[in-house]
Amino acid sequence: WPRLQSLFNRINKDPKLEELLERNKKALDKKRQEAGYPPTGHIRLGRTPPNRVNDDEAKAIIGAIASEWIPPILTLALTGLRAGELLALRWKDVDLLSKRISIRHSLWRRQIFEPKTEESIRDLMMPDVLVQILMKHHSGSQFTAPDDFVFCQADGRPTDPDSLRRLGIYPALERAGVTFKKRASGCHAFRHLAASIIHKETGSLKLAQTQLGHSTISTTSDIYTHVEEEELERTASVLGQALAPNVVEMLYETENSTETIQ
Repeated sequence: WPRLQSLFNRINKDPKLEELLERNKKALDKKRQEAGYPPTGHIRLGRTPPNRVNDDEAKAIIGAIASEWIPPILTLALTGLRAGELLALRWKDVDLLSKRISIRHSLWRRQIFEPKTEESIRDLMMPDVLVQILMKHHSGSQFTAPDDFVFCQADGRPTDPDSLRRLGIYPALERAGVTFKKRASGCHAFRHLAASIIHKETGSLKLAQTQLGHSTISTTSDIYTHVEEEELERTASVLGQALAPNVVEMLYETENSTETIQ
């Protein structure tokens, strides 16, 4: 995929090729929809890193979530699930005793599909706080049968992702005083954040890849992890201390010795 993306980036300056590519993609999506499959992944020409929500902003948003939206949004934040994976969860996929969530399906346009890659089919562990949140959510829900959706509407149908964003996430942004950022303030904001925190705290891209269900580690590295400025400063300091801790003192000593000789 990285090589394919590189090819698209090279041809994106030709408007005719870009128009042809987009037209073919739309035709393919139409055929997939008619066959009951989700659309192809978006081909991003000349992709630039999105302006992501940082750790402090995410904590402020979480603290401003209305109570009825805490279970789905905190599940997003504490697992890094895709929105479709979250909303396709049934109670049979959630084992509160073993603190495990099984990802086996995804929701798209109110239909349930199998995940797009083998890596997306995975089991994740839940932190204790999420177990407690889901236990409380289960006890207050009218739909608790194994095949019932964990996050559902009043009639038992799965929650709509637009409702999750429009009624849950966006109002929390406003209450927290966090500026809306295009392509960085919806459900995926928490997915980006989860990957970055895992990488930042463990130093392992592989763990982030497994948690998020990416087919390649390059996807995790290129799209979902970002390095804060303080981390860059710390990196510079570590290199300086490791490789040249006394060079400055040596330079001053050399300069003083030269002046003495003269």
